[in-house]
Amino acid sequence: MSAHTLNGMTKEHRTVVRDALKRGWTMEVTGGGHVKLTHPNGGVVYTAMSCSNRFSWKRLRHNIGQVERGQRPT
Repeated sequence: MSAHTLNGMTKEHRTVVRDALKRGWTMEVTGGGHVKLTHPNGGVVYTAMSCSNRFSWKRLRHNIGQVERGQRPT
């Protein structure tokens, strides 16, 4: 992951994504400009590169936690 890949994301989003990557998640940018995070257990979470909702990073963190616990993200 390069620093350029996360340009356009809020500081909070970058922090959540970097923490997930440290825990073994992989990241790719889709053709539509979204970020696809994949957990080693096969769970997937998507997020937008630039989010209009200032609290969407909390939802991202919540969804990542659900996948890590073996639940399906809401």
